[in-house]
Amino acid sequence: MLTHKLHLSVTYDRPVDVLHIVLGEPLAYEGDGRPGGIELDYSLDEGMPCGAKVIGLKKYGWSSRIKELAEILSEHLSVDSAILIRDIAMHTNG
Repeated sequence: MLTHKLHLSVTYDRPVDVLHIVLGEPLAYEGDGRPGGIELDYSLDEGMPCGAKVIGLKKYGWSSRIKELAEILSEHLSVDSAILIRDIAMHTNG
């Protein structure tokens, strides 16, 4: 899990149903698409995980499976899943 402190930013764009998660400062990135609208982001410079997006959070039913989603994102970002559960729920009212 994350051993040094990086700012975690979680936002939910309700009109387009997209959850955005940024770890640290925003960087130029490329995404790796996964099933269920999940896109794992990697910095272009270092290739390190720097964020994620969930395109269609409600469409794909993630809003009712936040714990499962947080576990996937936790593994990618090396952030405690409890923090992700809290922040996702806070921003999506889920």
